Amino acid sequence: WLQWPGRYEKEHESTFAQMVDIISRYQTINILYALGSIRGDARSAIERAGGNPDHANIVWHHIGNDSAWMRDNGPVYVVADGEMRLQNWQFDAWGGAFGQDIPYGLDNRVPTEVGEVTGLPVDRIDIVHERGNLEFNGIDTLILNWSALGAPRRNPGYTREQAEADLKQHFGVSK
Repeated sequence: WLQWPGRYEKEHESTFAQMVDIISRYQTINILYALGSIRGDARSAIERAGGNPDHANIVWHHIGNDSAWMRDNGPVYVVADGEMRLQNWQFDAWGGAFGQDIPYGLDNRVPTEVGEVTGLPVDRIDIVHERGNLEFNGIDTLILNWSALGAPRRNPGYTREQAEADLKQHFGVSK
């Protein structure tokens, strides 16, 4: 799943196009675009990269978004009680690190929209977190950078003890 670069990340468009060209040769890739003009730019960039924007493995989704960093605002896929579900942790555009005027409302809705497209249930988690900050060992352990979760401007008053309990609950890890 990719969110195609819009106005803030336009300089990364050719790199995204190269990734799409390579990935689409081997598996399905779902691309979100916020506007028809962005889809047009994406199609042209993929063609310039030698790819085919109409390849059977490319699936286009008109889903609003504010940035290209779906690894931070996109859904987290979990299996709970034998059922695949999506989690929508809250997103705040990196805690304002790039300015308070950076929009993120559409990015914050992306997991819900992906849930509608996939038919998977979505659990809203009212804790601000970047999904790209999550690393799992595949067994029982989660590692993350506390500054992305514990920053006072993101989750005021949130403690490490609360975070540990929440992370164990939402991800089924023990460490």
